[in-house]
Amino acid sequence: MPTQVEDRKGNAVDEGDRVFTKIRGGKREGEVEEIVTTQEEAKKENVKNPPKVVFHDQHGHKVAHNPENSRIWMHRNDQTSLSTPG
Repeated sequence: MPTQVEDRKGNAVDEGDRVFTKIRGGKREGEVEEIVTTQEEAKKENVKNPPKVVFHDQHGHKVAHNPENSRIWMHRNDQTSLSTPG
């Protein structure tokens, strides 16, 4: 399984990046804490079907989404956003 994952626009997703996902008319956003790529990591993090991007959303809930459903809002070492949330 590849260790590098990409968002829906083909941008590489790294730990520390700020991402968002649209869901049920709203969005969840947060800083990527971990990228789960193996079954062993998935079992440890209690998520299914890797790869997954794991973060806590703006309400403090743990979120694990497919990377291709996420969009990078801001890279961790960059002050410019790549896409506008919403």
